Amino acid sequence: MNKKLLIFIFFLVSLLIITCTKQTAKLDSQKIPLPAATPLIIWWKKSFYLEEDEAIKQIIANWEKKKRLFN
Repeated sequence: MNKKLLIFIFFLVSLLIITCTKQTAKLDSQKIPLPAATPLIIWWKKSFYLEEDEAIKQIIANWEKKKRLFN
């Protein structure tokens, strides 16, 4: 009984390793390089609270300020 359990565990570990290695290879082949000039698009219409709108405007203003400093 002990030998059967050991073989079964070995089989499961082998199956797990094979599955994981095939999955990572599949994900690596699906990567598409993005150009450096890809624009940032935010799909934001209106929030429920005025504070949220002001916070988003402040975040965008800070981002634009930092972008001007690095360009």
